[in-house]
Amino acid sequence: MRIAPISIYDVPAQQAWLEDMAARGRFLSAYWSGIFALAWFTKGEPKAIRYRLEPMAVKAEYPDAAQREVYRSLGWEYVTTAGKTMYVWRCDDPAAPELHTEPETEARAYDRLRRALRRVNILALLVSLALLVLLAALPLLSGPDYFRQQVESWRPAAITAAVGFAFFFLLWQTFRQAWALRRFLRTLRAGVPVEHRGPYRFSRALSCVMAVSYICFLAAQIADIAQPNSWTPQPLDSFAEPVPCVALLEPEDMRAIRWKNWLTAEQWWTFEDGRYSQEVLEAAEMEEYPFSEGRYYRLRLPWHAPRLVDSILAGYRDQGWAVTMLEAPDLDGCWLTDTGDGWQLLTLRLGPQVWDISARNCGDLRDRVAEYAAVLAEFQ
Repeated sequence: MRIAPISIYDVPAQQAWLEDMAARGRFLSAYWSGIFALAWFTKGEPKAIRYRLEPMAVKAEYPDAAQREVYRSLGWEYVTTAGKTMYVWRCDDPAAPELHTEPETEARAYDRLRRALRRVNILALLVSLALLVLLAALPLLSGPDYFRQQVESWRPAAITAAVGFAFFFLLWQTFRQAWALRRFLRTLRAGVPVEHRGPYRFSRALSCVMAVSYICFLAAQIADIAQPNSWTPQPLDSFAEPVPCVALLEPEDMRAIRWKNWLTAEQWWTFEDGRYSQEVLEAAEMEEYPFSEGRYYRLRLPWHAPRLVDSILAGYRDQGWAVTMLEAPDLDGCWLTDTGDGWQLLTLRLGPQVWDISARNCGDLRDRVAEYAAVLAEFQ
């Protein structure tokens, strides 16, 4: 099995490659063409063989007996059908005539294939436009805190990169092969015989790139499926690196998750829950237990930090909550949000760092701004 030139419509390249393989003692036996092309060969004594690709005139997987008999009388034998598109013929007799001697007649044989490829190109163009519209509309459809959702997503960057590369490479190749066929037919229609051989090494390299991108796409999807659906917060002393946090209750009750996202160089999710402390359980005379949650982000690109703050606060305002900007000389920005039901939300920014804290029954967060600012300065 060998990886074939990527486009079955690049006829001279396909024919040259098959002939060079025969010269090395590898003779085509089967050909599969999909997202990328694969060919199977049998071994034998090296010899000079001519291969010719001919488009199917009708939707028939094999040429009929009458066509085979006519071609056999001219010295050509049917080998296989490549990609349900082209019949592959071989000739061992160097003195045998070519299958087609009139360029205009040969060009007309491609009419059905040309129309089918045009439909594929139109469909590819419509799908691409629909995806671009969807991508442009996604922030509007996902709400005002769309960027925050992206920053907090656990979806690995490798998946997005693999999907994007595979899609755009396939789209580029679709139009590239259409252009190659158009150029090929333009020459034939002009009555000029085309070369039966053409360069194929670059086309084979593209086929390898397509195969690797497809494999990477599948591997990324499998890796994503293998990711756990939830993560359990761990005590702070279970992490080797320092965790950005401010204890609003008891420090030993704090737990954390190290979050992964390609937009952030570092991201932590910390929790304090009064239910972790037996003393709080026994002493609390309140309807709801004390609780705090912090999301710390260090953005890879510093200019994403203001964008993240805007996204966070836009989501809060969309809930109808009151957002107030606080004076904080040691920070680039500090905002307090009151939900009206006992929760306080504190959002801080310093350089590429953003910290969003939510707390209930943990005192007034305004009194803790200096502590949070000191931690941000330490991690700056």
